Amino acid sequence: MRALIVLACALALGACASTAAESADTADRDCFRPMDVSGFNVVDAERLKVRVGPSREYFLTVQGGTRDIRFDETLGIDAGHSFVCTGNGLGVRVIGGDHDFPRAVTRVERVPPPSAVAPTAATSGSPH
Repeated sequence: MRALIVLACALALGACASTAAESADTADRDCFRPMDVSGFNVVDAERLKVRVGPSREYFLTVQGGTRDIRFDETLGIDAGHSFVCTGNGLGVRVIGGDHDFPRAVTRVERVPPPSAVAPTAATSGSPH
């Protein structure tokens, strides 16, 4: 009986430790929850840009490319855990496109905010 109580306590402490470790890990990194993604765009042959709220965007580099993903579709993000953090994208997949084929994410990067400096007359151009 005592061994069973010790085992139960060890399991409970292990669960608390892993949750605390995940929270500490994400606190020091730039992360978002997949459920907070409000939209996406295909940037190029390998990257998607996802919007997280009104002012945060991230590039997701997708293994196998983005050619089958269209703007009129929904996109799912499976992180296997609670957060997607900047870095190598290990364990993150996007699901969408033809036949909802899952694709591994190989890199997650925060999109830099637009420059606060207005373009000068010499560098600005007119739209074509």
